[in-house]
This record gives sequence, structure tokens and C-alpha cells, in this order.
Amino acid sequence: MHLIDEQTMQHLFAQARASERKRAHHLMHNSHQDKVQRLIIAMVKGSYVDPHYHELPHQWEMFVVMQGSVEVKLYNPDGSVRQIFTAGPQHGVSVIEFAPGDIHSVECLSECACMMEVKEGPFDVSYAKASPPWL
Repeated sequence: MHLIDEQTMQHLFAQARASERKRAHHLMHNSHQDKVQRLIIAMVKGSYVDPHYHELPHQWEMFVVMQGSVEVKLYNPDGSVRQIFTAGPQHGVSVIEFAPGDIHSVECLSECACMMEVKEGPFDVSYAKASPPWL
């Protein structure tokens, strides 16, 4: 059993504050070979995940924003912004699923935010994410 309690979250937020990337992860799967990859991502204000996409045909990913507010941007292949929205429990959108090839970025807007990421495994670090050519 995995239990994510307040103590675990506070520890993750402390790690995120100390991190250059302003985020920390807690893996809930046992191995990169697991069929389903699950992790908790703690972010603090200013954390920004650059535009990227997942190039393999099975690389969908889902975010469940459990706490706080994050800005999600979807981009067209030419780099223009296709859609921007704020996600979080208080914004009416808490679950986002990206299809393989969806170019997206995520930024933490609130003092802290917490997301669960779910994606199909196995995980291959060589194909973790790809940068669009315009970046």
C-alpha cells in the first residue's frame, strides 16, 4: 500500500523549495519496467516545465492536479500557442490527458501545487521527452 499523507507532502514541498527546478517527485511504481508509471509531483511557485512532447505512440500522460494551480499550455507544431488554461481543484479542470505528440508546458502559479502523473510503461529514459524544433 502507498499512502501519501500530509507529512509526505510537506517533505516533498521542502525538497521542491530546495531544488533548482522547484519541484520534487515521489515514485509510486516499483520499476521503470512497470506497465503503469505513477508519481506524485510537488511544485512550488516558479516551477516551469519547458515545452516538450512524447514521441512514442504509447506515450500518453495524464495529470491529476490535486492541490494548487498550474498553467498548462498546448502548442501547435510551429510554436504558436493553441490553448492556455489554469488547472486545479478550484478551476473546474483537474484532470488533463495528453496524447502522444501533444506539445505542452506546465507552470506552477500558486505557492505550491501537487499533481499525480500517470503514464504507460515501461519508461525508457532515452525517450522521456522530446523538445520541439523551435525551442
